[in-house]
Amino acid sequence: HWRLGKLGSKHLLRRVLYKYVPRALIERPKQGFSIPVGRWLQGEFGEEMRNRILDVCESAGLNPDMVRRELKRSGHDAYSTRIWLLYVYTSWHERWMA
Repeated sequence: HWRLGKLGSKHLLRRVLYKYVPRALIERPKQGFSIPVGRWLQGEFGEEMRNRILDVCESAGLNPDMVRRELKRSGHDAYSTRIWLLYVYTSWHERWMA
């Protein structure tokens, strides 16, 4: 009964928010967001990402030749997400499986 009220789901949260946040921000539709992976790949962080992926790929069970091919394509926005996923996976593997 605390969660549902005349303001719908999250009744208590909305009551508090209305005191501090403009109504227009609370009542708008959900909105997605994206991370600027393409921009990251172009900078210094991109070089660090590529090096980490290459250092860890073989021990993480990835084919190094395929990884190198993907990294060569990384200048194209369509491949940015793939490179990001490789980076996240190899970072996870290095942290938890090494």
